[in-house]
Amino acid sequence: MSTLIQNPPFADAFGLVEKALKTVDSIRAKAKEKGHLGIRRKSIACENHFNDACVRLQRLRDQLTCVGAVMASDVKYQTYSEYLQYASKSLTSEMNEFVEYIKGKKKDYSRQQLCHYTSLFHHLAEEIKYLFPGGAFSLNQTFGKNSVQMWWNENFNSRVVVGRDDFSVRILKAFPVLRENIEAFMDSLCFSSPKYVSKYDLDIFTRLFWPWSHLVQVWTSLVGHPGYQKNGTFNTTIEALNEHRMTPGSYVFRISMSCNGYWSIGYVASDGKIVQVLCFGLPMIDYLYYGKQQGLYKFPNGKDWEDDLSAVSNLKTRVTVCEYDNDNTDSITCKICGVDLNDIQLEPCGHFVCKQCCKKM
Repeated sequence: MSTLIQNPPFADAFGLVEKALKTVDSIRAKAKEKGHLGIRRKSIACENHFNDACVRLQRLRDQLTCVGAVMASDVKYQTYSEYLQYASKSLTSEMNEFVEYIKGKKKDYSRQQLCHYTSLFHHLAEEIKYLFPGGAFSLNQTFGKNSVQMWWNENFNSRVVVGRDDFSVRILKAFPVLRENIEAFMDSLCFSSPKYVSKYDLDIFTRLFWPWSHLVQVWTSLVGHPGYQKNGTFNTTIEALNEHRMTPGSYVFRISMSCNGYWSIGYVASDGKIVQVLCFGLPMIDYLYYGKQQGLYKFPNGKDWEDDLSAVSNLKTRVTVCEYDNDNTDSITCKICGVDLNDIQLEPCGHFVCKQCCKKM
C-alpha cells in the first residue's frame, strides 16, 4: 500500500481533484435517483465512459498523495521545480475545465469528450509515477529506445519537461517533413498536457510509433488509418465492433491504457466474438500488415478499405495467432493480478492472462 505523504508537492492541484470527485459523487447520486445519466444519443453508452473517466481520476488522486517534495538544497531541485510549475498549472486548468463540463446543466455528455478526460487522467497519473518512482523525484528515467534517449539528452540535457513550443522547434530540426503537420503531431504526442512535453510523453510516443528513423511515416500511417481510435478504451472498442459482428475481420486499434507504450487491437473473430489483444514485440504497422495477410484484420471499423502498409512495414518475425486451449494448457495464476487463473492467451507473445486483466488492457 502506498504511503501517504504529508504536504505533497501537488497540494493545490490535489484539492481541485478532490473537488472534482465530490462533484462526480453528487452527479452519481442524482443520476441514481433518476435511473440514468444524461446521454447525447442512445447508441452511446455514456455512463460507461463517465465511469471510466472517474476511475482514472481516482487513480490520479491516489498518485498525487504518494509523491514527495524535493528540498531546495538538492541538486535536482531546479529540474523538479520546473516540472512542478508546468504540471501544477496544467492540472489546475484541466481540473477546472472538467468540473465545469460535468456540472453542465444539460448533463449532455459526449463519448469523445469523456474519453479525452479518461486518457488525460490516466497519463497524468502515469507521468507522475514515471518521474517519481517510489514517490521520490528522479532524473534517471530510461527511454525504451536508445536513439530517443540520445536525442533528448542532446536537446534538453537533464530536464524532464519542456514547453510545447520549445519542443516543436527541436523536433522540426530532426524531422523537417513535419512542418505542415506539426500541430497534429504535437496533439498526438502531448498525452498528459497540451502545454508541455515530458520525458514520459516522448518515451511512450516513440515506443508506439517506432522506429525513430521512420517516426513521422509510421505516425502518419497509423493516426490516419480508419481503424485508429483516438483516446480509445476497452468500452469504445466493444461499441465500435458490436456494429460489425456479422463481418468477421472487422477491427479497430487503440493505445493501451493498461500497458503503457503498447497497442491494443480489437477484432471480430470468425465466430462473431469480439477479441481484444495486446501487441508485443513488433511495430504496430507490422501487426496490421501481417494480420491482414492472415485474414484477421481485413475491415478497419467495418470498412472495405484498400491499404498498402508494406511500404512502412519492416516485418522480421512471423506473427501467428494462438487460441487458448484450457484442456491442453496448465491453468496457472495470472501474472498481472496474481489472483485469478489464466483464461486468455495474448498474441503473438504467447503470454497468458485472466479475463478481468484482459478487459483492462
